Amino acid sequence: MNLSDLTPPPRSRIHWLTPPADQQPLCSECAVRDMALFGPLPGDWLRQTHDFVSAMTLPPGQRLLGRGHLGQAVYTVRRGVLRAERYTEDGQRRIVRLAGPGALLGSEALSGQPQVDDLIACTEVSLCRISLGLFPPATERGQAMAVPVLRQLQRDMDAMVQWSVHLTRGSARSRLLQLLALLDRHAEADGTAWLPRRDEIGDMLDLTLETASRQFSAVHKAGVVQVLSQQRMRIDRAALAAAITALAH
Repeated sequence: MNLSDLTPPPRSRIHWLTPPADQQPLCSECAVRDMALFGPLPGDWLRQTHDFVSAMTLPPGQRLLGRGHLGQAVYTVRRGVLRAERYTEDGQRRIVRLAGPGALLGSEALSGQPQVDDLIACTEVSLCRISLGLFPPATERGQAMAVPVLRQLQRDMDAMVQWSVHLTRGSARSRLLQLLALLDRHAEADGTAWLPRRDEIGDMLDLTLETASRQFSAVHKAGVVQVLSQQRMRIDRAALAAAITALAH
């Protein structure tokens, strides 16, 4: 991968974060309109989804699902960011994915398997809880409802592969800049984004705490990020693009 390819495009065009065009038809009442799961379904089936979907909110630090949990629902993110954590055999934590608006969580429940990762809210998170009762087996409606979920699951799996490619390979600086592009993709409407702790940055990028701290201090000093509080920052997209371009030369 050429470092120039990391220059952050407009948020809707980051290729490994954006749902493909054929999956963006709208659910009639979904707040995350361009990422709705069930938009392509017939109207009468779409109306039936409301009986199986409920809204919920998590505060920062709250666990949505724990490793080994046997779920009875899947979840889609409407607002906010969650992280997926797992631990290596020697007890080292790894953050293997960030999930923002439109992401599907708890998909293991669809096949009756236990949850693989701990899912923890990084910010305040709004979700839709979708009961497995929406997918009755061996029925036309159940199969039709499962199709968009399975497509979203495939996109999320592809995103995890891309995470490994883009965020755990290359120089420490290039990994951090790519992470900032991802966090900017999940920024709030006011332009502010979640600011991970330095140890969380290290766990996401497979860097030591010292290296993560040093690299973040450098991009902060360069004006790429403005720290607003312990958990919020603003990313200067022009400065981020310039930093990435500079690495490519």
